[in-house]
Amino acid sequence: MLSEKSKHLINNYKDRGMIKWQPFIALETQQEYIDNLVSENNKQKKPVISSAQVEVINNNLTYAIKHKSQVLIKYFKNSKTKTLIGKITNFNKQNKTLTVNTQKINMNNVLDILL
Repeated sequence: MLSEKSKHLINNYKDRGMIKWQPFIALETQQEYIDNLVSENNKQKKPVISSAQVEVINNNLTYAIKHKSQVLIKYFKNSKTKTLIGKITNFNKQNKTLTVNTQKINMNNVLDILL
């Protein structure tokens, strides 16, 4: 059984309502700020390609198109380096786009083409 003091506390308890939750409101915006900092920190800068690397890429591209060979393409998209394996199905010189399987890649974003 409850003591008289416990009964008195239970009967006279007044909830503070939303007041008790106000300190947590700041944490939500703080978490958004931290998430933004982390995502900005994880972004990579696009690597600079030398003229020798551009020549190798062009040679491998020409060979792959001529012989319809499968290639591994390293490219830069959305601040990340990505890879794609497949056959080059189309190359548009005017738009400088390369189509591998069904995915279009801008040649300015290509970092390497491996045969």
